[in-house]
Amino acid sequence: FNDNDTSGVTTLDSFTLLSLRGAYDLTDHLELFARVENALDESYQDNAGFGTAPASAFGGVRVAF
Repeated sequence: FNDNDTSGVTTLDSFTLLSLRGAYDLTDHLELFARVENALDESYQDNAGFGTAPASAFGGVRVAF
């Protein structure tokens, strides 16, 4: 961030994110699912001054009746 810049625009560094998601049907009514966000643990900002989450994994089971 440049305090001398009066345009109100802040240029951020470029970044590449890798996120993965998948699901597997165990039966017609039961599904396992998972996702990994920021799989490469990239340190980045998409808004100036606000950090973002490190690599994160989520999973669960979905039941349909």
